[in-house]
Amino acid sequence: MKLLIITQKMDCEDPVLGFFHHWVEKLAARFEKTTVICLQKGTVNLPPDIAVWSLGKEIKQSRFSYLLNFFRCIWVLRSSYDAVFVHMNPVYILLGGMCWLLLGKKYYLWYNHSYGNFLTWLAAAMAHNVFYTSPFSYTARFKHGRRMPAGIDTELFSRNTGIIRQPRSILYLGRISPIKKVDVLIQAAELLGKRADAFTLCVAGGAEKQFADYYNSITALAESPACSGRIRFMGEIPNYRAAEVYNGNEVLVNLSPSGLFDKTVLEAMACEALVIASSQAFREFLPPECLFAEGNAEDLAAKLEYLINLPQEAKQAYGNRFRQYIIERHDLTLLTQELARALAGRDNKGQ
Repeated sequence: MKLLIITQKMDCEDPVLGFFHHWVEKLAARFEKTTVICLQKGTVNLPPDIAVWSLGKEIKQSRFSYLLNFFRCIWVLRSSYDAVFVHMNPVYILLGGMCWLLLGKKYYLWYNHSYGNFLTWLAAAMAHNVFYTSPFSYTARFKHGRRMPAGIDTELFSRNTGIIRQPRSILYLGRISPIKKVDVLIQAAELLGKRADAFTLCVAGGAEKQFADYYNSITALAESPACSGRIRFMGEIPNYRAAEVYNGNEVLVNLSPSGLFDKTVLEAMACEALVIASSQAFREFLPPECLFAEGNAEDLAAKLEYLINLPQEAKQAYGNRFRQYIIERHDLTLLTQELARALAGRDNKGQ
């Protein structure tokens, strides 16, 4: 069985999409041959038998060139793949679907966003199967949809006892943009500071150019007297370094809106850190004390106060339980096993 993977970016150093580099490596081990087409290619460190073709965004080609390169790739490589796995970009299903149909290739879509439009619906309807991890995913409505493990590398994301976990430390890791609601976390930190609670907050992540004003407002808010000296901005970090950051902090906070199934929560759990989230997608496995009302800084501050004041034994008990859950339900090995079966047509029933 030969597989073609199509994705937005192949770059092991990318802070958001870097995880997919390892996904490709692990999934490729289950196929005779694996080829990757990406819109943009960065730092790639894959076995030599995994070919990576770029559509040229890293050299700033035109969108028309991307389109021509895409059709050229799927045609020239047609004998190098039997099935197509499209990751998070429904447009490639719309562009290549008819060609693959004529070539007799089955094609599959991974789509995990909670929102979508008619084109998303059309691409999902065309695909042989659609895969998702969140029960709130747009694609969860399809009869041929299959819920999958989230694919956490529990070897990389694990407790490293060589890293001292800073007591009463809070972490945010991810993009800094309005949808991530980092301002709510800073407001909660200010409330904690006014209560004279000892804590530190590490904000790891960067902002795209269009969100520069939002980023500046966050850093200005963090300079309030109640937060003074407690908040540190780390900037972006690559995905392979995220584990050491999780290991250095006690509590990860995720403020993504309801429906999103942010991998940072699961990665932190695999590192035996405490987590607090507001998305409804996490309510099926997080206890009430680890959930807060979306956008509510008061509720977040109260939950943070409770967790950072827990005895060390209780924090360790949470951490052990969280890691075991990730190993049993969301490990990368589980994901690649299920994906390989589905992509090979051995287990393609929707659920």
